[in-house]
Amino acid sequence: NIKIVRQIGKGTTGKIYRCIDLNSNMPVAIKVESIQQGKSHLYDEYKMYKYLSSVENIPRVYNFKSSESNQIMVMELLGPSVDSMFRYCGKQFSMKTICMLAKRMIILLENIHKKGVVYRDIKPENFVVGNDFDSIPPNEHPLNQLYLLDFGLSEFYIDRNTHIHVQNRLRPPCGTPRYMSIHTHQFRQQSRRDDLESLGYLLLYFLKKGNLPWQGITANDVKSMIYLIWDKKETIPLEKLFKDCPEQFITYMNYIRNLNFTEKPDYQYLTGLFDEILKSINEIDDGIFDWYIQIQKEQERKDNFCRHLIYRIFHSSSSTEKCTSPSLLLDIQVNKNSIEKVTKRNRDQFTILGFFKRKIKKLLSSYWRWFKRYIIFIRTI
Repeated sequence: NIKIVRQIGKGTTGKIYRCIDLNSNMPVAIKVESIQQGKSHLYDEYKMYKYLSSVENIPRVYNFKSSESNQIMVMELLGPSVDSMFRYCGKQFSMKTICMLAKRMIILLENIHKKGVVYRDIKPENFVVGNDFDSIPPNEHPLNQLYLLDFGLSEFYIDRNTHIHVQNRLRPPCGTPRYMSIHTHQFRQQSRRDDLESLGYLLLYFLKKGNLPWQGITANDVKSMIYLIWDKKETIPLEKLFKDCPEQFITYMNYIRNLNFTEKPDYQYLTGLFDEILKSINEIDDGIFDWYIQIQKEQERKDNFCRHLIYRIFHSSSSTEKCTSPSLLLDIQVNKNSIEKVTKRNRDQFTILGFFKRKIKKLLSSYWRWFKRYIIFIRTI
């Protein structure tokens, strides 16, 4: 028994909705895919989630249902995507946040690769933070944890039968062109190196405040688009691509691009590069990301606004005598406490800009009606 609340995203194989499990009254997510021409990829994704269930920071799946027209996967509800957090912070991450993200993303990919799986669709929308800020109560995942979802394009790079690395064959490009590796653009089979190269372009996206050199390229068809982006990636030197960035980013990309198809990356070496950057800027990996600081500032502004609003309503009227009635003062205190409770309960609704605006508008409207009634009452005395 599930109640759909709203659509919260769109994955490779279907739409994602925020729902409430009516049996447990807990928030969950469901992914729905229409069955077209008798084919659906959602069950394959469900099986991949089940296979990776022992891997840390991979969402849990609870159930899978199928009908004649749709397939539905019920899964754990997590927080907003890293891309949402990037936009929330004005498309500007500090070097500290970028390095901490890089380390966690590399470790996540390492754990997936250890299971013989290559992800094949690295992009900021597929990394999410480990808290659903819209949940009451919130889920158990800490805010500084990173999770990876949407395994609709993932596949095994280790043959399940022979336990040998697959061969480097010609394959159609798979993934998001903006973050594809050069080998993927060349219609080559993807392996571990390709996930890590795609991650390099994702980090560049953060470093350049959301502007990659090949963004905005237009073409008549997808194949032409893939070719034009490939040309940009190959012709722009890494020194120019990562201009004004710490040299460790260039070292990272050079290392990845020089890996052989079947070669195992040195994940510890790669995470160490970002530790070097943190040390050079006198920072440590404390898990405090930019959006965490922004949330605290936003909460302080909201709390201050409510306190100021209460003060103005009950203390700024020059046409009436200040009321010292114990019963009214008690009522004011109760109202104040109620507002603070509501503010606290909704403190993490920042992911939807309009939500806060609607709440404030509703609050102002409510107090304006109350204030008009109060003035009418005073005039009748």
